[in-house]
Amino acid sequence: MSEGGFNYPNQPNLMDEDVARSLQADKEHQIRNGGGSSLGSQIITLFIAAGILALIVLALNYL
Repeated sequence: MSEGGFNYPNQPNLMDEDVARSLQADKEHQIRNGGGSSLGSQIITLFIAAGILALIVLALNYL
C-alpha cells in the first residue's frame, strides 16, 4: 500500500513541472518576441548570416 501512496503524489508533481515548463517557455517566447536581443535570437541571426556569407562565397567561386 505504501507504494501506491508513493506513486500517487508523484504524478501531480510531474503535471505541475510540465505546466511550469510551458509557462517558462511562454515567458521566454514573450521576451524573445519583445526584445529580440536575447541570446537565442542572436545565435539564430548569426547562423543565418553565416549561411548567406557561405552562399555568397560559393557563388563567387563559381563565377
